[in-house]
Amino acid sequence: DDGGGGGPGPDAEARHASDCRPAHLAQNKFVSLLLDEARRRTSEEDESMPKAADETGGERLRYGEEVVSITGGGDPDPSLVSLRTSLGNALLARYVVACDGARSPTRTLLGIPMRGDANLQDLVSVHFRTNPALSEMIMANEEDRAMLHFVYNGDVVGCLVCHDGGDGEWVLQVPYFPPYQTVEGDFSMERVREMVWSGLGARRHKGGANGGDGPDFEVLSVRPWRMSSLVAGSYVGGRQKGDDDGPGASWKRNVVLAGDAAHAFPPAGGFGMNTGLQ
Repeated sequence: DDGGGGGPGPDAEARHASDCRPAHLAQNKFVSLLLDEARRRTSEEDESMPKAADETGGERLRYGEEVVSITGGGDPDPSLVSLRTSLGNALLARYVVACDGARSPTRTLLGIPMRGDANLQDLVSVHFRTNPALSEMIMANEEDRAMLHFVYNGDVVGCLVCHDGGDGEWVLQVPYFPPYQTVEGDFSMERVREMVWSGLGARRHKGGANGGDGPDFEVLSVRPWRMSSLVAGSYVGGRQKGDDDGPGASWKRNVVLAGDAAHAFPPAGGFGMNTGLQ
């Protein structure tokens, strides 16, 4: 019941369609949760693992390091993979799973090309945080609460993504068209603020920008990005035409691409597990 005696409400309709309810977790928060859990598990395993079992001779979980070089391990076992990180650390591994994003340095170092459409749409991502007064105003009407809000008006055409309405964390995605538009020339801070106010439907409240405790927001970042639909020529190293297939190249077949490093595609239109963890 919808609580008013008027029959089944949205919750009942959703349960009829599926026992699983939709949820949204921003990537930055999801990564933090994964990192915390990885640290917890690594700590527990380190306590029960003999020191000699850690072949790297150091930390097994490293965060904030980038792989800048990847080569064969050489003698005595050429199938091993040798890595060097941005902090100067050297690691030797039997297998490497490269989950290093759509611009994957590992994929580039292995010479694996991407195939598909590299430019479906250019967009500007505006990350902003509403203050408590504006957050309360936006979230007051339960019927207006949603993860995605598509906005079409004279001031802005875009999509508002609500990462956390209570904490006021939002992203506004706005399409733009280089070379006819540029981030520097068409997305000044003043213009971006106008877009956000209009997108939120709260322009009449923007007096809060002059100070005080009224509704307001803070722009955290304004960044361009490109929507693409690409897939790697191979998910495994050493499979490209022209690759050296001699004994010294066997290490390449022990490197596997995963995630955006293997396939970059638009996040729109699907929220299953395959696309929901982009």
